[in-house]
Amino acid sequence: MPIEKTKAIVLKSQKLGETSKIITLYSDDFGKIKVVAKGARSLKSRFMGSLEDINYISVVFYYKENRDLHLINQADIIEPFKQIKSDLVKYALASLACEMMIRSQIEGHPNKSLFKLLLNYLYELCTVSEQSEIYFFWFQLNFLINNGFKPKIDKCLHCSKSYSLDETYYFSYARGGYVCQECDAEDITKLEISGRSLKFLSELDDLNYIKSLSEPVPSNIVRETSLVLYRLMQYHVSGLERLSSLEFLRNVWSY
Repeated sequence: MPIEKTKAIVLKSQKLGETSKIITLYSDDFGKIKVVAKGARSLKSRFMGSLEDINYISVVFYYKENRDLHLINQADIIEPFKQIKSDLVKYALASLACEMMIRSQIEGHPNKSLFKLLLNYLYELCTVSEQSEIYFFWFQLNFLINNGFKPKIDKCLHCSKSYSLDETYYFSYARGGYVCQECDAEDITKLEISGRSLKFLSELDDLNYIKSLSEPVPSNIVRETSLVLYRLMQYHVSGLERLSSLEFLRNVWSY
């Protein structure tokens, strides 16, 4: 068994036996992998909290080809993301992104750009002081693009006319674009959306745009953007039909 070393984000941990854990990681070099951490729950564990959820770590493990579980030898914390873990909303938003990775990614298939996206998202969550969900929208849209689906937001799917900020349109999450009210067709996957929300969506993949926002995003735009992105994600990425972390987020927001 070769010894491998990589950087990884802890997506999930679960109990194994009396003292051990199974850890699901998203790694830079191996993609999603599962490792067994023997004795990780004992008081004298050498892992010392390094395998907590949402930690960014450097990990050494014994790689077993064509096996579902690998044996971890060492884990060192690079970044614990304390600002996320001390804020319930940020923690819920980070957990939601981690669950998306768990449910959508195939084990042993690395995707360096997706790893970088998740890592950048966690770092950005640490710094934002309000409307942290906007950074989750940024993550969602770029997650969709990375998985091969980019919404068409520049013009109507039927007549190719550009949107106006003061008009209302219909967004088809099945087709991944919007139509004018004049071009409205029967589509059970359509959602009403304003021109201002379309403009917001068109800029949302750019992190610099998010950082440049000087005023809070209006609640109607947040609401419409949230619904469109979630429906796009459910429809176009396998495994994301139901996310348990979403219910946790809703409970946090209503608290």
